[in-house]
Amino acid sequence: MHQLTAERLQSNLSKYEEQPSSMARKNLQTYAILKKPSESVIENGVNGLDLIASPEVEVETFTKAMAVLQANYGTEYSREKVALLFDMIRDEGWSQHRFQRTFRWFLKNKPFASWTISDWFSHSVKLYPHEWYLMQCKEGVKVIDRMDIYELPNKTWVYKWKDGIDLPLPKVELVNGKYQARSI
Repeated sequence: MHQLTAERLQSNLSKYEEQPSSMARKNLQTYAILKKPSESVIENGVNGLDLIASPEVEVETFTKAMAVLQANYGTEYSREKVALLFDMIRDEGWSQHRFQRTFRWFLKNKPFASWTISDWFSHSVKLYPHEWYLMQCKEGVKVIDRMDIYELPNKTWVYKWKDGIDLPLPKVELVNGKYQARSI
């Protein structure tokens, strides 16, 4: 078995340092997708955690989180499993913000020590395009009061059901009878 150390994780990072930020590329692609969404995006939305500008997750942050996780559950996880999780998180271009939010969610919602890598990827905050909002309005009920609206950097508005989870994006609110984005 390989020993999980900061040096080993750091060596895995060298392949990422030469490439442009995958998160930046993903954000630009997602902004474009939300501006002209496919049926799939209208129906399933996108993960809002992927749209929050933040540096990519760091080795130190991940290593500390794994130590907390092991202490919390009172068990030691295989080095291979932890290294694979980190590689997959980096390959997906997770930001510090997404990792921290997912980690907090994980600690609150996973009561047992056993977990799979897919558990880490099951947490999301779904955002939907304007076309999705229009579909909700077809139900004949005023739904806007039950939704949060955010404005992306490309001025596209995205929607989600109010669920007590806020995102660090400009929120669109009704001001003097007109909807407008508020700075965060």
